[in-house]
Amino acid sequence: MHELSIASAIVATAQKHADGSVVSVVTVRAGRLRQVVPESLEFYWDLVTRGTVCDGAWLELEVVPAVLACASCAHEWALEAPLFRCPACGGTDVTVVRGNELEVESIEKGGSMHRTRVKVLEDVLDANSTIAAANRADFDRAGVTVINIMSAPGAGKTSLLERVLRMLDGVRVGVLEGDVQTTLDADRLASLHIPVTQINTDPGFGGECHLDANMVRSALSSLTLEELDLLLIENVGNLVCPAEFRVGEDHRVMVSSVAEGEDKPLKYPLMFRACELVIVNKLDLLPHLDFDLDRYLYNLDAVHPGVERLLVSARTGEGIDALRDWLFRIATREAAAV
Repeated sequence: MHELSIASAIVATAQKHADGSVVSVVTVRAGRLRQVVPESLEFYWDLVTRGTVCDGAWLELEVVPAVLACASCAHEWALEAPLFRCPACGGTDVTVVRGNELEVESIEKGGSMHRTRVKVLEDVLDANSTIAAANRADFDRAGVTVINIMSAPGAGKTSLLERVLRMLDGVRVGVLEGDVQTTLDADRLASLHIPVTQINTDPGFGGECHLDANMVRSALSSLTLEELDLLLIENVGNLVCPAEFRVGEDHRVMVSSVAEGEDKPLKYPLMFRACELVIVNKLDLLPHLDFDLDRYLYNLDAVHPGVERLLVSARTGEGIDALRDWLFRIATREAAAV
């Protein structure tokens, strides 16, 4: 559903460059790695353009193939499967040459007799990035470390936080809790007697399946950042959208449950590559599932070679000490650097 947010951002960009004129064509380039579904984007485009200068405008979408380059041997190749390892030398120091684009390339504005093509070349999510930078500046001034925690619905983010936050002695922690509706998860964490602020994306933000920088900014006034060492943002459960939208965080963490299957890194490479730590949760379920942990870790390394990972169970407490140590190290290291 991140196509809804992308369509809305495209409209905003087109309106900014239209100078009040009617827009007839918007040309967009989307890299394959952004996992944009053209049919879904077109569907939402028809909805979000109604009543705007883009109403009735044609959306031209160019999907840019993914091309990677190896720093070790200089080999370049077109990415067909989500395997971020050099096929020539096996190296993992690879960069994306093409395929990560998401930009409005141009618009055509004016009536049929006097149509003008305007070069834009602006990142679709530029407005979000600007607000994220403002958030980042506020966090830096307050000396607070911010972690964006993402996952699919039901992976166990809240349960992990309930476990580990009790163990962070000496670290002043606050939580921004994102959900489409209800305060159920925020209520659970509030019982730990820490500052918790709920952000519901429905109806105030259109029921979005992620938090963006503006949503986070709208909630910052409810927190006294200077009284925190660590701010944890529990994002809305989704395996695509949250990875697209920076919110001003220092670190991005993903929680993945063994109940989701070992193929998830291959199906959602955008999310798995966006994170610097992957927490594999619900290990206590392994005896009851047809889940190959070695295969999962192999797939994870194929998508994000060498990414740090922790194997845990929020239910039994297995691996929670390691998660506590990681959080404590992040919070105290960056506090000392301020």
